[in-house]
Amino acid sequence: MAPHRYAKECGALCLGVTNGVGSAISRETACGVHLNCGYEMGVASTKAYTSQIAVLAMLALVLSADSIAKRALREAITDALLELPALVAATLRLDDRIQELAAQLQHEQSILFFGRGYNYATALEAALKVHV
Repeated sequence: MAPHRYAKECGALCLGVTNGVGSAISRETACGVHLNCGYEMGVASTKAYTSQIAVLAMLALVLSADSIAKRALREAITDALLELPALVAATLRLDDRIQELAAQLQHEQSILFFGRGYNYATALEAALKVHV
């Protein structure tokens, strides 16, 4: 919370993106988005992480709305966000194949996840999920 307090002292508008309505961030920020993704057990949930990415993308779209130069990029991002429900449904249909892969990897001693640029955080999230 120290970076938030510093930003607030400098006059910044602080917006919170949280999964819990009563969380410290939601209490301390001026405004925000509550994801309502459900309870997280132990580590941050993938559903909350994914929802945060979608919310931050939509926030970026709103903040860039007055830029004519970014219009094509905004439209491409909006189209991609609209495709998400179908992509999630297609991914859920891969459950049997994912179970097979999990069975193959179950006894491995180590797994290495690669992520570069904006995919770096996703690689960290994946590594967090398999860390024993």
